[in-house]
Amino acid sequence: MMLCRIRPTETTESVRTIDYDHLYASGKRALIFDLDNTLARRGTKQLNASILAFLELLGDKGFQVGILTNRRRNADDPIVHSLRKWVPVVSKAGKPSRRGYRKILALLDASPQASVMIGDRWFTDCLGAVRMGMHSIRVRSV
Repeated sequence: MMLCRIRPTETTESVRTIDYDHLYASGKRALIFDLDNTLARRGTKQLNASILAFLELLGDKGFQVGILTNRRRNADDPIVHSLRKWVPVVSKAGKPSRRGYRKILALLDASPQASVMIGDRWFTDCLGAVRMGMHSIRVRSV
């Protein structure tokens, strides 16, 4: 029974194969990305420039973009530090707890109904999003 609750709304290969135009047309305005194994491989110390350009493009399309990650390192984490220059980031989020989701939604000034959580993990990313009433997309690879 619980497995039905953690199923993502959608599953796709990567962040680049998501139909963002469809999401926007359906009223979604905030995109919240997990970091590890969603935007970059776990342990990556520097974000690929093409990912930053991709996030900027999504902003140009009218989306608010944020990062919600369970990464424990904070000020000394170079990838989190560089992302904070571009988008709101909540690290040490404690997903699937609602606390981190509430914090990133507040930073984006977005409602759960107008938001999408995009991540690679069913339990942390998808369950947390479902508990918040958010659309969730599970990606299979970076």
